[in-house]
Amino acid sequence: MPEAASDGTANESGQEDGIEHRFLDWPSRVSIDCVTITHAALVSRLQGHFNYFGVNGNLRCLNVLLYQAKRVWYKWLRRRSQRVRLTWEGFAQMLRVYPLPWPRVVVTIWG
Repeated sequence: MPEAASDGTANESGQEDGIEHRFLDWPSRVSIDCVTITHAALVSRLQGHFNYFGVNGNLRCLNVLLYQAKRVWYKWLRRRSQRVRLTWEGFAQMLRVYPLPWPRVVVTIWG
């Protein structure tokens, strides 16, 4: 069986293996019980990615990463309770209290 691609492309089994997949898989490896701790970890990861990959021409991809990170965080926060489910409206209110960083161009390489 061939090894999985490491450039973010899908391998033969259709599973994506790359930066985005490994980045978005982190909630399955940590405890999601405390929102403050997971928010700090998510902000740190996002800011690190934005600083490293924040070059002009890459902003659209960073926006997609932010969107995917929000979806994954919402998914894992919904799994915390069996009674009261978190809605998108409630999640939007939570994002006002615990904001995530916006992607930005850190280094201009072209132009």
